[in-house]
Amino acid sequence: MNIVVYKKDSDEHVSTLWEGIGRILPELARTDVPVVLAVTGAGGKTTCIAALARELMDRGKRVLVVTTTHMYQPERYGVLTDDAAAIVRQMRETGIAVAGLPCDGGKISYIGDAAYHTAARHADVVLVEADGSRRLPFKVPGVNEPVLPARCDAVLSIAGLSALGRSLQAVCFRWDEAADAARRFGRTFPQEAADGTVPLSISLFARLWQNCCLSGMAWDIPVLPVLNQADTPQHRIAASLIFQEMDLPAGLITSFAGKEGVPCI
Repeated sequence: MNIVVYKKDSDEHVSTLWEGIGRILPELARTDVPVVLAVTGAGGKTTCIAALARELMDRGKRVLVVTTTHMYQPERYGVLTDDAAAIVRQMRETGIAVAGLPCDGGKISYIGDAAYHTAARHADVVLVEADGSRRLPFKVPGVNEPVLPARCDAVLSIAGLSALGRSLQAVCFRWDEAADAARRFGRTFPQEAADGTVPLSISLFARLWQNCCLSGMAWDIPVLPVLNQADTPQHRIAASLIFQEMDLPAGLITSFAGKEGVPCI
């Protein structure tokens, strides 16, 4: 695992993902109520959630993992029911509960508001997978995405660097909705991407991610951009250049090489 905190004036390597998040969003260090993080985008949402959950468990925290849409059934720590008491018991016994209702395709769905709110009160941190990406490294959010819980402290918006150099239609979920998304967000769509065949350069990746994805997250909560799959020195350099192109003040550059594709936890 490799975590870099990108800021305009410097890059800083940190030892854990939670530490990196805290460098940019120090307000999440509170302990009075559960911290709720939604994870959106593509290119490593579930891997990111799994890494965070394990880190927090190692710190003695109780972690609730849920989805507001669908995610793959967990290999461990699963509580496949909307029984809040069972979910809380799992958190207390192991430190992590991945809660969801079984559905088609080996996936789980949302446990419902009643079970969620009851279980969340007993967690220190709640991690919410808030949209889907069909296991592609890049995505355009649908009209009703992401699906955030009623109270959310921050959003981690992820994009996968493995999309670079490949055609938009090969790597992007809902690529054909990108122009509509840009219009919906009041931004300019890069016309060279219109037919989906152009390879994603650093510049095009940055413009698409900013204009068709991040610009739609105009909420009153922090959005932390995360460039994942920085598995080579070239990808790490590309990540910094993407952040520079987007003129972002801060973000995370991450690599979970060898841990990608794990269903969960």
